Amino acid sequence: MSGPHITKDDILKASAGMLQKQLFVVFTSPTNGMGPVMENIEEHLKFQVDLEQRGIMLGAGPFWADDEHTWNGEAW
Repeated sequence: MSGPHITKDDILKASAGMLQKQLFVVFTSPTNGMGPVMENIEEHLKFQVDLEQRGIMLGAGPFWADDEHTWNGEAW
């Protein structure tokens, strides 16, 4: 597939009216089952709320299973 060569500068110029903040996404999956996740979830969520309140983290959340109801521990 060929097409134009688009650079970071091209994108920054095209999106000049936007915030242009560099964002990072972290994907996680439990390695030892859900037990350790649930043992630490309350403290983890308090930490995330603090990060949001201080403007450090934009958002976070679970990836629901295909039934859109069950959570298997994967998150972003």
